[in-house]
Amino acid sequence: MKKMKYLFLVFSMLSLANGIAFLFFSDQSILLLGGEITSISKLIMRYYGAIALGSGVAIFIFRRVEDKFVQNGLVIGIFICMLASSIVGVSASVTGGFPNFDWLFIFIDITLTIWSGYFILNRFKKVN
Repeated sequence: MKKMKYLFLVFSMLSLANGIAFLFFSDQSILLLGGEITSISKLIMRYYGAIALGSGVAIFIFRRVEDKFVQNGLVIGIFICMLASSIVGVSASVTGGFPNFDWLFIFIDITLTIWSGYFILNRFKKVN
């Protein structure tokens, strides 16, 4: 239980940091990631920032809830989010569309995917 709370805390802090950076510092974030500042890139960056900020706040608030259904939902949500993010990051890196900090971000995404997947597998072992 406590280990899962650390996953929720780490994920929420990273989501909050991404959300603040992408929502309020979209131009700098776009340049840091190696992109061009256009109206559509700013829109997408801010939209993603709003989603990351909201999910970070929600998971931070729910991290202490002891209900198994809520915990399972959070872990599965984190797993799906990080798995999709890992796939997108790797495909962008391989095609050259993610030139700056690519493997650092991919490493973080894959680490969170494995961490949340560990909890999912342990839940299924306890059920069977």
